[in-house]
Amino acid sequence: MGLSTSEDILQFLRAEDLPQSVRELTNRIGLSATMKLIQEYGGTRLYLPDRLPPEHKLVRLVGLSAARVIVGHFGDDRPTIPA
Repeated sequence: MGLSTSEDILQFLRAEDLPQSVRELTNRIGLSATMKLIQEYGGTRLYLPDRLPPEHKLVRLVGLSAARVIVGHFGDDRPTIPA
């Protein structure tokens, strides 16, 4: 049986296998949240609000804790999410 989902693939992926830009994000928010962020926004510039309401798409995507880390790390910047 082959790998069928991104969760299956994540079992075998290590931080060392990732490009440096992705590795830095993974170190901050974890591999699962990073992969969700890349799947949703990879290759685009992401607008980050000052405050994250619980219903914000980023919070729903990666969770409140990871979303806060992303906003705290990038601040007012509009980061390009690695593809």
